[in-house]
Amino acid sequence: MAINYVLLGRKIQRLRSERRISQMEFAEMIATSSTFVSRLERGLKGPSLETLILIADALDVSLDVLLAENRIEPRSGHSSEYADLIEKCTPYEQFILLQSGRDLRRIL
Repeated sequence: MAINYVLLGRKIQRLRSERRISQMEFAEMIATSSTFVSRLERGLKGPSLETLILIADALDVSLDVLLAENRIEPRSGHSSEYADLIEKCTPYEQFILLQSGRDLRRIL
């Protein structure tokens, strides 16, 4: 199971703002730079486990509260291959693949 770092970053930013802590102050609290905090809050960087614990402590929340609703459910089997294939197609190509798939299923 993976973590959606964009959602995690938004939650961290919201909790930090609610507590009226600046990015600079927050960076000092978690022993990092304000640049890292900015990237973290935009979902461009993911924290290490140690940093995640420091973040939870600084925001006075538990890890489960911090991570809730930020997980990405893994795709299993061939469905991830199909999803990757479709994502790389134009809308017209997606339409053709869908129609072809329906036809093949009917034949099988």
